[in-house]
Amino acid sequence: MARKDPHEESIADPQTLPPFAPLSEVAHNLLTPLNAILGFAEVLQDGTAGNVTEEQRDLLRHIQESGHQLHDRVRDLLGKLDHHNF
Repeated sequence: MARKDPHEESIADPQTLPPFAPLSEVAHNLLTPLNAILGFAEVLQDGTAGNVTEEQRDLLRHIQESGHQLHDRVRDLLGKLDHHNF
């Protein structure tokens, strides 16, 4: 019997993955840049990176509100996928 090389990467057989696995991966991959956008908007809004006008502060507030809504929707989707409640 041939032995597997322990250094060989283990690749999951696509036949054994749940049908929603690619969607779950995409959802996870959306969260990282989304968290960065939200973090940078917060840094700009609180003035850490320099002064912002009231108009800019209002626009940053919209970015944060929309970003948090999207974040919540992605997290809800992941919760449904994790619990097979899709």
